[in-house]
Amino acid sequence: MLWQVNLAKPGVAAHGKEIANWIIFSFAVFFVCAAFFVVTTFAGAICPCMFIFAITWLLYPLISAGYIVCVIVGAVKASKGELFRYPMPVRLLK
Repeated sequence: MLWQVNLAKPGVAAHGKEIANWIIFSFAVFFVCAAFFVVTTFAGAICPCMFIFAITWLLYPLISAGYIVCVIVGAVKASKGELFRYPMPVRLLK
């Protein structure tokens, strides 16, 4: 919402596109991680998926912590007027 209201200010468009890309990418990663968790939880009695289940339990907190750290670093850099490039392989909005 703030991105659309403040488009006339210099640099706001770049920051808005960057954080929008980060949110889209993060939700996709969280969705995949949650899907692995659900599949391994319900398929645990059928096949021995405990390795994938354990990896999912370890990755989810690490991904969450990385998300929070990147958002905080991005906010600090944006307050200084610098553009922070979030670590993601695909940029959907250019």
